[in-house]
Amino acid sequence: EASVICLSVDAPDRLYVTEDFIVTHNSLESLSTIMMKSALPCVIACKAKLKYTLRDEVWKWFPGSTAMVLNGTEIFPIPDVEFIILNYDIAHVWYETLIERGFKSLIVDESHYIKNGKRSLVCSTPGCTHGMKFETIKKCPKCKAVNVTAKRRYSVRRTNAVMQMALSLPETSPILLLTGTPLDARPREMIRQLEAIDRLSIFGGESKYKYRYCGQDGKGATNTLELHRKLRENCYVRRRIEDVFQDLPPEQYIPRFVEVSDEDMKRYRDVERDVVEYFAQRAAAEARARGSDAEWAAYCKREQLERVK
Repeated sequence: EASVICLSVDAPDRLYVTEDFIVTHNSLESLSTIMMKSALPCVIACKAKLKYTLRDEVWKWFPGSTAMVLNGTEIFPIPDVEFIILNYDIAHVWYETLIERGFKSLIVDESHYIKNGKRSLVCSTPGCTHGMKFETIKKCPKCKAVNVTAKRRYSVRRTNAVMQMALSLPETSPILLLTGTPLDARPREMIRQLEAIDRLSIFGGESKYKYRYCGQDGKGATNTLELHRKLRENCYVRRRIEDVFQDLPPEQYIPRFVEVSDEDMKRYRDVERDVVEYFAQRAAAEARARGSDAEWAAYCKREQLERVK
């Protein structure tokens, strides 16, 4: 079942998938899940270098589908497309626009990027940021709003952005987390990721999770076999290279061409000349120390570097 979990119509809507193999395998399955459930439009959060790769995966496997990549921090109206792809570095700028626009599913690639960030509660009334200790209060002391439900905030920008997008979706909306390293060392690193897919309540909430699985100081690891079992039963799929090796395509190297402005190209050339001159002067100094012709050594080094530029 694990090998087809993302392709099964009976699979859970919210999954935490670890990948110990090439990204294409899991990206195809996650995209297939979204398409099979017709959960479009879909937002994909990922590392910057993977944005165009994921866009190409959409176009490759689902011809006719529309996808766009968000770049920069200048907000503009997003057209009617099926997949919206953005990187973590700009997610804090775009998430409110995406929530206002509306989407029906979320894919978080390399989801360990949201493992950090302390959660706090604030008044949900627009313009009010009064801190709250409980999920609901009868009256906000600052804005005087009544029957207030708290809004969650997180101290790390990219975590806050992804969490706000996840929290904006209904319970039935698919949220897929993909990563090969869900945690580096401690179970506490999974808390935010489990919260993103609304599975933290299975463990009794954040406080009980820390008490049961993170040791007395919250920095350890206890009852790990129990944690593993509960994760497997509820939301966690892990596959190793040897389990799916026959399904993997050959390794590919795909060049990615980018447009560079005249101003940036000038800066690049300036840096390039500085690097060439640095190594030329270094070659001259070494030749001088050996008693050789320093000017000739510098000239040869410049010529050598010019040929390989």
